[in-house]
Amino acid sequence: DTTIISGDAITLSARAETPFPEHLFYTWQPSYGLSDAHAHQPVFRLNESAIYYLTVRDSFGCIGRDSLTIKVRDDTLYFPNIFS
Repeated sequence: DTTIISGDAITLSARAETPFPEHLFYTWQPSYGLSDAHAHQPVFRLNESAIYYLTVRDSFGCIGRDSLTIKVRDDTLYFPNIFS
């Protein structure tokens, strides 16, 4: 899990131990906020927190699953004044 500041982007990364990484197929869900829902390392850019689920499948039908929570923080500074 990770936290970013609103407006920032972060590269997600999936790691799978296999002698044949070229035979892996990635699916990130939901796909919104991601540069490519089928990439090994998609870029996340969204202004709200989200939970992503990753499914990795190899050409032999073996499946691995994981999830990632991305919390988006709004770091807008608030300076009270006489009118607030």
